[in-house]
Order: sequence, then structure tokens, then C-alpha cells
Amino acid sequence: MNATPTVTITAPAAGSAFEPGAAIALTATAADPEDGDLGSRITWTSSRDGALGTGKSLTVSTLSTGTHIITASATDDVGKTGHSSITILVDAAPALAIAAPAAGSVFAPGAAITFTASATDAEEGDLGAAIHWTSSRDGALGTGASFALSTLSTGTHTITASVTDAAGRTASRSVTIRVDANPTVTITAPTTTVYNQGDTITFAGTAHQHARDRTHLQRDVPCGRLRDHRLGNGQRREDGYGVDHDPRHHGPMKPRAGHLRATRAVVLALLALTTPPHAAKASSPSAVRYYGTWSLGTKAGPETVSLPNRIDEVHGLGANMVVGIGGKAKLLDLLPDGMLAVPGCSLMKKRDWQTDGRWDEAKARKRLAKLARRFDHHPRVYGVCITHEVTEYADHARRVWMYRLAKEYFREKRVIQYYGVLTDRMNPAGAKVDGYGRGGERETDVLFVSLPAVAQGRFSQANVRRLRDALAAAARTPGVPVWGQTSINADNKIVTGPESMTAIWGEHGENMSVWTDTLFRTAGPDTASGPLRLSGFFWRSLGRFPWDLGYPAFADHRARMRAIGHDTCSRS
Repeated sequence: MNATPTVTITAPAAGSAFEPGAAIALTATAADPEDGDLGSRITWTSSRDGALGTGKSLTVSTLSTGTHIITASATDDVGKTGHSSITILVDAAPALAIAAPAAGSVFAPGAAITFTASATDAEEGDLGAAIHWTSSRDGALGTGASFALSTLSTGTHTITASVTDAAGRTASRSVTIRVDANPTVTITAPTTTVYNQGDTITFAGTAHQHARDRTHLQRDVPCGRLRDHRLGNGQRREDGYGVDHDPRHHGPMKPRAGHLRATRAVVLALLALTTPPHAAKASSPSAVRYYGTWSLGTKAGPETVSLPNRIDEVHGLGANMVVGIGGKAKLLDLLPDGMLAVPGCSLMKKRDWQTDGRWDEAKARKRLAKLARRFDHHPRVYGVCITHEVTEYADHARRVWMYRLAKEYFREKRVIQYYGVLTDRMNPAGAKVDGYGRGGERETDVLFVSLPAVAQGRFSQANVRRLRDALAAAARTPGVPVWGQTSINADNKIVTGPESMTAIWGEHGENMSVWTDTLFRTAGPDTASGPLRLSGFFWRSLGRFPWDLGYPAFADHRARMRAIGHDTCSRS
């Protein structure tokens, strides 16, 4: 008895949607027990357009708009025919644009905020009435092309407008805004306006912030905890935040742009009164607000140290943040005041998003809910790094979906995805595509990238091009900062022992300073608030790998990390 040929369509995936005119790769296999490989006999047809062509691989770009049942057939020598079919959609996705509010806007509580967007579809025309608006904090806001609300809660909101056409194609755009009242700042000293040269002048002030936003106030202070600061003439100024002073560091504080403006005004006023012209330091400013290490461990050569001691050590090295701490919460409770952490960066592994190679929303939601219960309200958590090397298995559209799903659970924290590279090959042709932020769609709250300093086994400043690429990409998603991590004798393939540290970074860590100076001076595209720059930097790692910064013999390299942190803090 002669068997019927077995035909299997391998691409595109069933249910795929394509833009009109897109090149669609059709591939299939056909086999027969008697006749063997029948790939050359495969014929392709569409339920809408009829015959498409022959062969086991075929590319078509002329499919008409609508739903197509694509069928691959193969006939053996005795006339038996095998079939395989999938359904795909050819339809233009709606075009959507948010006109208001502008990204980065700050509003007072109770202010009327206007939401305006436009949506059009090639097949259906104006879809403005079908636009749905949501907030990452408050949920559904309303429907339509334009309306106003005055009820947004205090805090940071990712505002998303989305629209779906009759064929099920969806478009969405997001902007981030903040609803917050400025703190009240009062100068309590000096009370006299005229002094003799040489007089000691005491400066003091108070700052009051609403209780519900106090964690936000602490969270955005760069360079660690709020500290005692010295003005150019050596006089001491108290910040007035009720936080213990740390006299070991003397760097000026830079409040967050668009926030704490009253505090900034006081600081600038005091500097104008007290700093003589010759006291100004001629150095370029740094945009780095967060500095520290990617992950911590207890390794110290052949010995180990306790986790509390290691945390004290990294804090003493100038760190105000540790990223990549995994999924355990115990480290968080050991952090000192003014130090934050980012759990991850593999809180959601590929297996948490998929089942048998298919994306599984129910499974992902279950895992996200568990993580949110652990981290979303923890005062030491800045954000969660949910994915590692995300472009290895997700294209832009899927990364946007992952991000938005996570934002439903993490309403108080940033949702961060980590990018080893910005390109992916998640397309039928397997070609490299830089899809980050396509159409302005946000897929992460921080663009966190790998910044390797090694090329062909040697230290290479030319690798700064990776940062330039990241800054250019970030310009597509206004409001998303750029962070980077550099592996320092961690798991690089060039690491063979302690000698790798000195070969790459110098006997005393000289190249560590060269590298960070190169990174911190690099500017990206201009924005409304100035050129984009790196705003977070982390060494990988301290005590996680055998010969990293935790190795006892690398005291000079640890001192270099401390010096870089202090200098960065003083220029931020």
C-alpha cells in the first residue's frame, strides 16, 4: 500500500500578520516513504490569490490585503497528494501618534491633563474614536482621540494609547509623565545679608516633601546617600533632609531634572553667595547618576567573605547601586541607606515566557505576579531587570509585549530589559535587524547595554561605538535613559587568571579610568534637555568570579573604582 506524502510548512508561523507588500518567505518540507524527498514538487496556493509558485522555498511580496489560507501540496509518483495549510493575514497596521501630553511632562496633582492622539488605517480610515488610553499606575483612562483628566494619581505614569483595526492589527504608542508637587524649601540661615570678609557664614535650610513621595525623593539622589556638602570656600552646608551626613564625601548634589526645582534654586543661590570665582573646578560634567557593580559575590581568592561585609565594601568603593542581584530578597535588607538595587537580570527566562516554543501569556503572568509581590513595594528596589540578552529570542514587537505585560504588575518600579546587542534575527530571512524603539514604541524603562572594553584580547577604546549606537537608539524612545555594564575580569573568554586583569586594565587599573572617561564624555543625539549621555555604569563584578574586583591582590583596581566613583559624583 502506497503512503501519502507528508507535507509540513515551516514558515511563516500560523497566525502571522504582514504589511502589504512585505516579502514573505514560504518554506516547507515534503517526504514520501517510497519516493523520498519531494521538496522540489511542492506547489503553493493562496485561498485569495490562487497559485503562488513551486519549490520547498518561495518568497512572495504580492499577496493581496486580507486573510489567506496558504497551502503547500506535494504529489508522489502514484498520484497521492499530501497537504499542509496555515492561515496568515496581510493587512496594514494602523498608524498612531500621541500629540499630548509631551513625554517627560510634569503636572501638579489635580491639574487637568489633555490626552490627544491620531490613528488612521489604510483600509478603514480614521480610527481616532477607537483609541484606548491606559496608565501604568491607574489603569484604563478613557477612549477617543482627545479628552482631559484631572484625577491621575501622584507618581510616574507610562501613558499608552492603543488602537486595533477590524483585522485585529494593533498599534500603540507610549509616553512617560509625572504627577507630583514640588517640595517646599525654606532658607533659615543666613538671616543677615551683609558680612565682613573672613566672617564665618552658616547656611541652613529645610525641605519638605509629601510623605507618599519620600521614596521617590531618596531614589533619585545620585552618588549614594544625601551628604554634607562643602562649598567652594570650605564652608559647610546642611541639606536639611533629615538624613545623617557622611563627611567622607564632598560632592555637590544635582536634583533630578524637572523635579525638586525649589531645592536646586536654594543650592544655586548659596553657591552664588559663597563661591569665589577662583574656586570653580574646570572639568566636564558627568551625567552618571548610578554607579556600582553588576552582581555581588562572596569570593575573595581562595577564601570567602560574608555578604554583609561585601556590601559594606562595595558601598565604600563609591557605589550607590548594585544591579543583577538575582531573585533573592535577602541582599536588599542588608543595603545601607542611600543604596539601591536592581534584581535580575534573568528574573524572566525564556522558559518563563514560552511553552514548547510558543509564547504563553498565562504562564508569564503567573511568574510576573510572584515577582511583583516580592519586589514592587520594596524601598531598596529601583527597578527589576526582567530579561537577559532579550534580543536573542524576541523581536521588537514581542519585546514591547513583554514590557507592557510586566508594567501591569510593576506599577511602582522600572521594568528593565538587558541587551547584549541591539540587533535580533527574529525574522523569516534571519537577517540582523535593529528594531529597538521602532516607531517610538517603548520596550524598556532603561536601555541597559553591554559595553565591552576588550577587542581581540586587548583593551580597546574604539569599542565606545557600542555606547554611541545605544545613545542613538535611545533617541527613538524619549525619556528612556542609557545604562551600561563592563565585564572586568568576569566571564570574558580572555580571562585565564589574575594576570588577565593587569594585561587588560593595567598594573594599577589605569585603563579603568581611561575607559570610564571615554564613556562618560561620549554624547549622543541632542534632546530638549541636552545631548543624551550614559546615566548609569556598573563594573562586573565584585566577588562573583574567581579573579574579578574581589580578588585580594587587586587592591589598586578597587582603589581605582573608588576614585572613579568619587570623581563622577563630584561632577554629576
